[in-house]
Amino acid sequence: MAASEKQVKYALSFLRGAGFSTDHMNSKFIELGASEEDCKGPVRDWLANMERSEITELIDLLKSYVY
Repeated sequence: MAASEKQVKYALSFLRGAGFSTDHMNSKFIELGASEEDCKGPVRDWLANMERSEITELIDLLKSYVY
């Protein structure tokens, strides 16, 4: 099942708090599990194309960056 809009917004918030771009991806996203191909697109598309379990894991990881 695909990530919900609520999860995408939540992840964007944590990305912003952790110092990541929330518009365009770059190589820094590789440390979050993005592929080089993913890094060529918008952040929102990458998040929206994740499965719910994947975005949940990403959110948990980002929490450790912020807190």
